Amino acid sequence: MHWSAKCLSAVSFWCVAQSALAVTCGSSTNDEYYKGDKPVIHDPDLNESVLELCKQEYNLKASNVTGTNLWSAQHLTASRARGGDEISRVDMSFTSETGFAAKHASYTSSGYDRGHMMPANDASTTDAQKETFSIANVVPQTPKLNRYTWRDIEVTVHELAKTYGEVYVVTGPDFANMATTINGGKVVVPTETWKAVYVPDAGVAGAYWCKNTSAPTCEIISINALEDAAWVDAFPALASSLRDQTASDWKDVLILP
Repeated sequence: MHWSAKCLSAVSFWCVAQSALAVTCGSSTNDEYYKGDKPVIHDPDLNESVLELCKQEYNLKASNVTGTNLWSAQHLTASRARGGDEISRVDMSFTSETGFAAKHASYTSSGYDRGHMMPANDASTTDAQKETFSIANVVPQTPKLNRYTWRDIEVTVHELAKTYGEVYVVTGPDFANMATTINGGKVVVPTETWKAVYVPDAGVAGAYWCKNTSAPTCEIISINALEDAAWVDAFPALASSLRDQTASDWKDVLILP
């Protein structure tokens, strides 16, 4: 997020001092994070005017600086994943959040999809699935990314939970620049979206890193590389031996669709 402290003119009206808009989540919700430690964003600009919410099966942090989700964290277990398979996904209206400026209409006719960070299919009940349709859980994604490669990555991670019993997942956007916006400059289009995954039983950790373009490409990078690129530590409690793994460590666990 190397645009930090530069606040481009398209969104400069968000760069004034604002009181934090946050909802404090209780200790009982910390099980969505690995060892109870939530993701850390190192960019000071993105830690202003934020909204933090805990839903039934995931927690999220969203920004009124970018008008988007910053991360959604989930402890995806095999039982949750199987529960998601057993319920039918239905088209649901996206809900607004108090204290969050972006709305469903912010994306209308923009050319971008409302890209879920916490996937709807990972929710194990209909009520939990409804909560993934929060506008604070989405970012603008190109249709080519959201409907194809990103969807396949979500399926891959979903199946990992069923195979290995559990995975910790943190998903979010990266803003290498703020050149592209929608909704009159109020919502910033990320340059990339990423999904960090830790599979305890396999001893594997890494992150899917996808260019948010009309011809998207994706790769798998280490947790340290994600932190360097996106200025976010997805798993602060993760052992150093797991943070810089490479393709030889991921083997057949983390794969590109």
